[in-house]
Amino acid sequence: MSIFLITLSFLFVFIFNSQDVLSAPPSRHLCLPEQRDALVEFKNEIEIGELNRYCGGDGQPKTESWVNNTDCCYWDGVTCDTKSGEVVELELQCSRLHGLIHSNSKLFRIQSLRSLDLSYNDLSGQIMWSIRNFSHLTTLDLSSNNFSGGIPSSIGNLSHLT
Repeated sequence: MSIFLITLSFLFVFIFNSQDVLSAPPSRHLCLPEQRDALVEFKNEIEIGELNRYCGGDGQPKTESWVNNTDCCYWDGVTCDTKSGEVVELELQCSRLHGLIHSNSKLFRIQSLRSLDLSYNDLSGQIMWSIRNFSHLTTLDLSSNNFSGGIPSSIGNLSHLT
């Protein structure tokens, strides 16, 4: 009989305490409006082309989920810092991105980026010198695109790249 009472007491304590945890508001911030707007403008600057032959899956561009006036932290390929809401990762590999990224692209306004993966797309032209704006970047992958010209010396200023 005492085991039954102990079990029942434990169950009540667990249920009572778990209600506070389950009803607690999320501690996550929404993405910053200026970064959301910069991502939407970047999406509008770039074209959607054919899927890279080395990419599997359905080939849907991650930017399709990028809808203005929604929380960009929930968009495909976007990761935000859970405390500040800043965009810290863009993982846009195999997203069918096509064309040029100009040095004045709105993308370069997102200076909080730590990881940028644009691999396996169809981006062309020269690698943008504005990449130097990403001073916190630790990971950069531009492979399997159609970039031409040399690597800008400004990449050497990205001291956190590994």
